[in-house]
Amino acid sequence: MKKNKGKARIKSVEKTQDKGNAFWRFATKFPIPYVLMFIFSLIIYSKSFHYPLDKLDEAPIILSNMPLLLDGSAADILQRDALFSKEGTEFYRPLQNLSFMIDAHLSDGKALAFHLTNFLLHLFICFLLFSILLFFDTKKTHALLLSLFFCVSPLLVHAVAWIPARGDLLLAFFGLLSFRFFLSFSKNRKIGYFVLSVLAFSFAAFSKETAIVIPFAFLVYLFFYREQGRSFIKEIALIVPYLFVYGLYFFARSKVIVLPMQDKFGLMEFFNNIFTIPELTGKFFVPVNLSPAPVYSMISSIIGLVVLTGFVFLIYRFRKEKDFKLTIFGIVWFLFLLVPGMFHSLAIGSHGYHYLEHRAYLPVIGILFSVSVFLRMISYQKLYFLYAVMLVYFLISVIHVEDYKDAKSFYTLAIEKNPEGAMSYYNRGMAYMLSNELQAALDDLSVSTKLKSDNADAWYARGFIQYRMRQPEKAIADYEKALSVNEKHFDACINLGGVKNEMKDYKTAIEIFNKAIKIRPSSGDAYFNRGISKINSGDVSGACADWQQAKKSGNNYASSFINKHCR
Repeated sequence: MKKNKGKARIKSVEKTQDKGNAFWRFATKFPIPYVLMFIFSLIIYSKSFHYPLDKLDEAPIILSNMPLLLDGSAADILQRDALFSKEGTEFYRPLQNLSFMIDAHLSDGKALAFHLTNFLLHLFICFLLFSILLFFDTKKTHALLLSLFFCVSPLLVHAVAWIPARGDLLLAFFGLLSFRFFLSFSKNRKIGYFVLSVLAFSFAAFSKETAIVIPFAFLVYLFFYREQGRSFIKEIALIVPYLFVYGLYFFARSKVIVLPMQDKFGLMEFFNNIFTIPELTGKFFVPVNLSPAPVYSMISSIIGLVVLTGFVFLIYRFRKEKDFKLTIFGIVWFLFLLVPGMFHSLAIGSHGYHYLEHRAYLPVIGILFSVSVFLRMISYQKLYFLYAVMLVYFLISVIHVEDYKDAKSFYTLAIEKNPEGAMSYYNRGMAYMLSNELQAALDDLSVSTKLKSDNADAWYARGFIQYRMRQPEKAIADYEKALSVNEKHFDACINLGGVKNEMKDYKTAIEIFNKAIKIRPSSGDAYFNRGISKINSGDVSGACADWQQAKKSGNNYASSFINKHCR
């Protein structure tokens, strides 16, 4: 009787396993994995397709340059920095610039094409990840699980929903494409794959400067996986074409970036940013404390350190496994791609952010390479639990993407996570001002100036709001404060002079406009407004001379004043 019960129990388990195996066979049969990745990604990000381009850097990079993107030439676009400036003070990412130009034309300046491009890049990167994991002999069930984890990761929402992360998406797409071709080349040594790898890397290099480390990751791969009998020293020569391509990028960059950047770079910044490693690792596995403008926090750092400790334990535990070298390669990939960004810090520090979550986009793929080894020790039954975790991540991402629906939501989350973020208060204040919520704007700008009193733009914006709220004396005080912080703040000069004109203090107004003209001699507005001050002071000839100069400088109002007062 007991034997029969035992046999029945065994048959029941075998039947359950057969059902489980049948499910996984279906889930991993072409094209089901790609359909699943598409559906999950679409559900998360479809709502973002019509989000306005009004968040951190979206307006200054894209909206402010929309006429250039729509009417400019590709040749001109490629000769500008990442902010589309010809002064060359920011990063050089020409492929990102070109992609923004294409988006602008596809949707006639609307946000849709910009968001669709980010979404499609993310989707194709998920497909590439799935392909690479299969190349490493990862079981299809595990490759699908890890690819879906990447697709729905809450940490990576920032990279997809925030358009200026385009450079990281392009880098990831072309970097992984280059790696996939390189893997095929390393397996069969067909030169065509190597050429395609170098070509794909060329696009990665012109997408974001971090691409420089990708060929060195290829060398690490060859060190572990080269064919028996091949000399690693000779294999090093394979990196030469990649370095040549990067040399071309650096040469092109030197023609565009001619001025020093305002942000901080160096070894000290690297040590200051060392907690980027545990914070991003922790957020990838335990997606809490997510923010569009994160600063280091005790909670995130502790979670990350716990995760890293567990990771080290697993590495030690499985050090003798057959595919252990893939674990090490994954860690190297993660560090190679993450560390370069740690040498850079925002000049305003915690008043802005310490790091940005989209910078983890390509590095965390290395973590998935390592995890794929650990999954090989897990039974099919335990995979159900991991898929349940993946669904939780999916739901978190569905909710988190709504934090990017507009500037107010974006900066509200940033402020919740960092109450000392003067930059976030300033930007949310500007968003309130644009929606004519003047009191809310004034409140945020007041907090911003309190947290960081040397931001002339915040004082100027507060003065502008004070003026709109019919408090000219307070507006004057704020404009003067802006000029005390930055004596060359042109807009503060113009507005201060305008308020003085309205208060009939024409002598002071003329002095202020004199200063504005010194700051920007080609400005028609400064000459026009000084003409207003002069004619009200009885100096008609002086006013007419100023208006003539304003007309030459392109001021649209000067002609009517000349016709009225200067005959």
